[in-house]
Amino acid sequence: MELIDKSVLRRTQDDFESPETISSNVANDLDKHVTTRAIFDSYLRLLDSGLVNAYRFDSRDNRYVLLDKTDVSDAANTWFLAIRDR
Repeated sequence: MELIDKSVLRRTQDDFESPETISSNVANDLDKHVTTRAIFDSYLRLLDSGLVNAYRFDSRDNRYVLLDKTDVSDAANTWFLAIRDR
């Protein structure tokens, strides 16, 4: 697992997060600039590994809706949460 993946996973343990919400924390963890695209790519690797789930926020019902990984296409509207039993 890459260092960025470890940081992203750690930042996603307790709450829904997106690449934008954790970018400064991950940059601090790695002591370098990290793009939101790099964080999104990390989330995709973690999703493929079964370590996180992906969600969309449904503002009508005020809740997060689980996505199939084939439905994850852009960072702007996707939230992630670590799978807790791992």
